[in-house]
Amino acid sequence: MSSSLETRFTCQYDQHQRPIFTEGDLLLETLRRFKGQSAPAIVLTEIDEETWTDLHHRMLFVGMTRATLHLEIVLSDREEQRRMQQAQ
Repeated sequence: MSSSLETRFTCQYDQHQRPIFTEGDLLLETLRRFKGQSAPAIVLTEIDEETWTDLHHRMLFVGMTRATLHLEIVLSDREEQRRMQQAQ
């Protein structure tokens, strides 16, 4: 899915120093298709390292380095539970 009306950073900030973006569509891409590009905000979803290979870890690193202002990482339910158990 792709759009020609992507949201862009306006180079301005609100009173809480959060970046202000233009109105526009949300662009959804896979990490493989997004290779070599960057964006103001990146959301990586359903992160679950339990069955990952070295390639998956490298792709995660690449995805994390594509965000220029903000990065969100959303864990899968299983990964969240695994990390909570490790933290205890």
